[in-house]
Amino acid sequence: MFRFSFIVIALALFSSCTWETAELNQDFCASSGYPDSVGKIFITKCATAGCHNPASKYSAANFDLSTWDALFNGASGGSAVIPYASGQSFLINFIITDSSLGTPQLPTMPYNPYNPDKPDLLSSEEVMTIIDWINNGAPDCNSRRLTDNPDRAKFYVINQGCDLLYVFDASRQVIMRSIEIGTDPDEIENPHFIKFSPDGLYYYIAFIKNGYFQKFRASDDQFMGQVYITYGSWNTFSFTPDSRYVYLIDFNSPGRIAVVDCDNMVLDPQYTINPFNPDPGVFNNPHGSAISPNGQFLYITQQLGNALYKMDISSFPPDGHFINFPTPGIAKPHEIEFSPDGDVFFVTCSGSQDVKIFDALTDQYLASIPTGLYPQEMTVSKSKKLLFVSNMQGNTVTIINYQTKTKIKDLFVGYEPHGLDVDESKELLYVACRNTGTTGGPPPHHISNCGGRNGYLVAVDLNTLQLKPAFKPELSVDPYGVAVRK
Repeated sequence: MFRFSFIVIALALFSSCTWETAELNQDFCASSGYPDSVGKIFITKCATAGCHNPASKYSAANFDLSTWDALFNGASGGSAVIPYASGQSFLINFIITDSSLGTPQLPTMPYNPYNPDKPDLLSSEEVMTIIDWINNGAPDCNSRRLTDNPDRAKFYVINQGCDLLYVFDASRQVIMRSIEIGTDPDEIENPHFIKFSPDGLYYYIAFIKNGYFQKFRASDDQFMGQVYITYGSWNTFSFTPDSRYVYLIDFNSPGRIAVVDCDNMVLDPQYTINPFNPDPGVFNNPHGSAISPNGQFLYITQQLGNALYKMDISSFPPDGHFINFPTPGIAKPHEIEFSPDGDVFFVTCSGSQDVKIFDALTDQYLASIPTGLYPQEMTVSKSKKLLFVSNMQGNTVTIINYQTKTKIKDLFVGYEPHGLDVDESKELLYVACRNTGTTGGPPPHHISNCGGRNGYLVAVDLNTLQLKPAFKPELSVDPYGVAVRK
């Protein structure tokens, strides 16, 4: 549906290439792992001395094309080849000259520094060989694909401005799939929220515009179904502990709740869609949501107000009441998260610029911890006893020891950080930076026809609480939500 074009990473990255032709090796499978037709192109014209091979890749965008395995370590700008998605694989933009195949980018590869105006271009047949190979999943010579392993550790980023879901290989930390989501290929439907069910078998996506709720299987990222929950600004959702039901929140005013049976992907006949406005004129624009670990209570934040709403969902109709904030002014609670032990819950407040902590048993206010500017999303590291808060206008992540209820620091991570999640096994925190340009930010290398600026991803080392060096893969337009497959 979408084609990406890519601005030059830097001509200097390629200028040291020595224009030599590799000796032809007929057994490309044995030497490189590529199918012969692809290996012949990459090995003899790309992975040559001074260019994209292990010895000189650092002067060539850190991109090694000498083997099938090395290819999927990516380049300085991220994933050069995304299986099944040639239109989003930026390698293609550097080897094409035919605009019908995408937007050509300079320097055209293979690059000849001795005569850059007349590079040894790939033929149309060679370009189509690579395009067809990528669209077939970019297999090695034994038909093995990067995407084959159903037990692979993965994490996900939704791009709100481009209706794209990026699936990352957690070990290589490169994009291994790009999935077009939504229902209308001619409209940007703004995927807003992604979350795994508690059993970890499926992940789900809610959209701001199209009124649909979509389900995908975690093992192979297959689309499993969708349900129409009526047009609305569906922001967050929370699962019952058994993964059977999900409660979705409509940000519009008055607010609404949709309850979906996840096994059958249908609206719960008991609820259908009910206007959610227990106190007209007071509870408008609900946003964040969380279900208590015992499954009895649903908490919803009052985005533009000064309270939470707590519903007993163990019976029907559910009974509820407000939990008011003990703060002068308007707190504007945005999101809510329970601690791993379920003893307390945290609420980000964009109005009072803090995180408020409540006792989960009594709903009593316990403490307030200042954050950076405009706190939004939260995630928890159970192993490190840390709470991470993205501050979208402050360009920082606030790091809090949730056991001692003390702030450790505000860490600058990038421009307009929003979605974030922890990979405990890799001891990393992933943060999606929207980089829309409203707070500065680096100009993107890649240009998308979706409109807007591409964002990027960063990672924080859970041990040092510093950014992981040399890790900033570019994403698509407005990366918004992150979810790690546990």
